[in-house]
Amino acid sequence: SETLPLSDVNFIVWKKKDTDSDFNKIFGPTPNNNHIDTNTALDQNYCYKIQSINQFGRDTNSDTYCVFIDLNSPIINNVTASPSNNNVTISVNATDNNGSGIKGYYYSMDKNNWNFSASNSYTFSGLANGTHTFYVFATDYADNNSEDKNVQETITSSSSPGSPSGSSGGGG
Repeated sequence: SETLPLSDVNFIVWKKKDTDSDFNKIFGPTPNNNHIDTNTALDQNYCYKIQSINQFGRDTNSDTYCVFIDLNSPIINNVTASPSNNNVTISVNATDNNGSGIKGYYYSMDKNNWNFSASNSYTFSGLANGTHTFYVFATDYADNNSEDKNVQETITSSSSPGSPSGSSGGGG
C-alpha cells in the first residue's frame, strides 16, 4: 500500500450537535487539513468526524470525536459546618447547571493550604481552640471554578454537633 502526500488528499469535516439527528458537512472538500469551527455555542455538545478522499476517489472516515463547550462556573448554594470536639466537617451543596458536572471541591481553613476532595464534605481534624474561617469552592470538569464561600466556627473543647457558632456567607 502506497502512502499519498497530503497534497493529493481532500478533506471534509462533518459536525453534529446533540439536537441533530445526522452529521452535516461544515467544511470541504479542500486540501487544507485544518479547520477552526467558529459556529459553536456554549453549553453544547458537538461531535466531529473527518472524511478524507484521495485523488482516485477512495475515501475513509475518522472516528467520531465529541467535545462539550462549558464556560459556566458551578454555583455553591449552601455551606454548613458541623463541629465535634476538635474537628469540623464542612458540607457543601453546589450545582453546575447545564455544565460539565462538578468534579470536586477545594477546602481551606483560614485560607491556608487548599485541599481537593471529590466529596461534598470534608473534615478538618485536631483543630486548636479559637475561631476559624473555613472556605470552599467547587470546580467542574472543564476546570471552571465557583466563587468561594465561607463559614466561621469557634472551636472549644465543648463543641458538639448541631451547635454551630458561625454562619455561612460570601468569601473573597
